[in-house]
Amino acid sequence: MRYYLRFGKAFRLSLLLLLYPGAYIAIYYSRHKPEKMDYLLIVLYSYLLVSIILPRIFKFLYFIIRKRPVLTANETFIFDHYRNIKYDWDDIKEIIATDNYLEIDLYQPEKYYLKIINPFFKVKIKLLSYLFKRKSFFKIDIDILDIKKGENKNFLDSLNEFSMGAGD
Repeated sequence: MRYYLRFGKAFRLSLLLLLYPGAYIAIYYSRHKPEKMDYLLIVLYSYLLVSIILPRIFKFLYFIIRKRPVLTANETFIFDHYRNIKYDWDDIKEIIATDNYLEIDLYQPEKYYLKIINPFFKVKIKLLSYLFKRKSFFKIDIDILDIKKGENKNFLDSLNEFSMGAGD
């Protein structure tokens, strides 16, 4: 099964974070001369824009333009193309479905730390697991999956069937 991208809450939030503060800064500083502390605000927004917001928007656009699946699930694995992590069913202890995420509890999460490409995400996962002594903080964002309203149960049922098929 392949699932493609939709413009969910995460994409709209990224656009809001891009447009609203940027427009505010542009309008405010077109009427006022920036002071020393104001430059800190501009640098901070520029950093957030370049390091977090724009890469996320570009990633969304990549999946939309190239028509690539965001998630692939079958009898042997779940592949989160968005984060580029492939979870083998044999390594998954439990999947917990929340409103917007599939939380994946792994038997050996250390094995998957090496698969994380994004350095910010890698540090975040390692820090959270160290601080909270929890084995796994891996999640798949299902808000960005193109699942029709009311089809979430079918999606979760098919994942459940795949997970049981992997245990055979």
